[in-house]
Order: sequence, then C-alpha cells, then structure tokens
Amino acid sequence: MVTLSGCVYTAGAPPGEAVGATQGALLGGVAGAVIGNQSRHPLAGAAVGAGLGALAGAAIGSNNTAAAPNCPPGYVCTPIEAPPPPSGIPPAIYAPEPEFPSSPPTMAWYPPLQAYIAVGFPFPFFYFGGAYYYQYGGFWYSGPGYRGPWRPVRVLPPTFRGFHGQDWDGYQNQARRYLSNPQWGRFRAGGRGR
Repeated sequence: MVTLSGCVYTAGAPPGEAVGATQGALLGGVAGAVIGNQSRHPLAGAAVGAGLGALAGAAIGSNNTAAAPNCPPGYVCTPIEAPPPPSGIPPAIYAPEPEFPSSPPTMAWYPPLQAYIAVGFPFPFFYFGGAYYYQYGGFWYSGPGYRGPWRPVRVLPPTFRGFHGQDWDGYQNQARRYLSNPQWGRFRAGGRGR
C-alpha cells in the first residue's frame, strides 16, 4: 500500500461504491442476523439486513467518492485536514498605528544607510527610493507620502535589513551631525529628497 497526499492505493481496489456496499452488506448482514434471531428467522433477517446494508453502504461509498473528485481510479482518497495550531503559542498581535507628529520632520541624508532619516522623530522613519518607510511594533510599513496611506512592507529594501529599532537613538545622534553639515542633503517630509 502506498500513501500519496491523502490517497491510498491498493492494487485492484474497487471503487468507493463497491467498498461502501461491501462494508454495508457485512454490517447489515450481522445486524439482520441478530434481529432475525430474535424473531426466530435468522436467515431471512440476515438476507434483508445484508440487502439494506449494501444499499446504504453503496450510497455512503458514493458520497465518499464525490467528496474527492480528483481521486484517480484504484485509489481511496480522504481529505487531509490542517493540523491544529500548536498549543502555547499566542496569536499574532499587531501594534496600533503610531501617533505621527503634527508637523512633518526634517529628513537628513544618512550615508551609512544611503537613505534619509527623520531627525527628532519618536520612531524609525525614513525616505528611500521615492517612498517613506517606518518601523513600528516590530513591523515595517511604506507609503508614498508623510501621511501615507501606509501598507505593510512585503520585501524590505536591503538598505534597512541591518537596521535594529533599539538603536534608533544612536541613529538620531548621528543624523543630527549630518544635518548640521551643509554638504549633506535635507528636506522637509512631504516634499521630495534630493
């Protein structure tokens, strides 16, 4: 016997209706014999029980075959159910959207990241490649302007992959130094970087 994705192949296996009819006939025959024995006609009870069991089993087998329409001939297919979630793992909790300061921040060019960084901002906020990015609650978001609309980032640009949110204060201190040097670019968020 070989198991393939919820299907079991048995050489020469009859279709689902035949399997159901055979199982139904056996169960019906046993039940009919018991009932017939009580009424003192065990053979007649067994025959009637086997006939009714075969019909019921064929109907059940037919329903099982219909439940797996892609089941190849000779296979008995049962749907594979997803395993239950592991216990002890809490469900994912997403952070609420952060409070953005009312006035847009000054964005300073930050050479180590090759991106603009928001100076004096309460959480990691950047401008890179024509889009704004921020990290909040362990997740990254991007949008076309300072006020969004924001969407989760599916593929983070390589420039941010080494960034760690807990180092934001250090990034801020360095960004202030770049901001004070007129050779580095700067702009007000909402406008475009240069």
